[in-house]
Amino acid sequence: MGVVLIEIWYWESLASLSRVSGRTRTSDEWIAEFFVAEEFAHMLAEVAGANYGTAVKCCVLGFGHKETQLDREDFKNEVYKRIVCPLEQNLKNLCGESDLEKICSA
Repeated sequence: MGVVLIEIWYWESLASLSRVSGRTRTSDEWIAEFFVAEEFAHMLAEVAGANYGTAVKCCVLGFGHKETQLDREDFKNEVYKRIVCPLEQNLKNLCGESDLEKICSA
């Protein structure tokens, strides 16, 4: 999800962004993509604001929770608190509360 949020913000694919960041492709594409995502996750806090940046960082880097399964209530609550809530707040700040309700009810 973090990669998708990065791609949405910059409106470019991660592969395209990796060329911009100057990273060279390695034989292990997954590792290369992770390092590009990590680099942009750190930059997004400055460019996109704290809420969006925090959500992206949590998606890409994790947030230190011992569980990673969404069938666990405690993990779902942490995902909601650390990723969904900051994204919702960011959208509220951008659109306004009343516009957000219109968007969500459509």
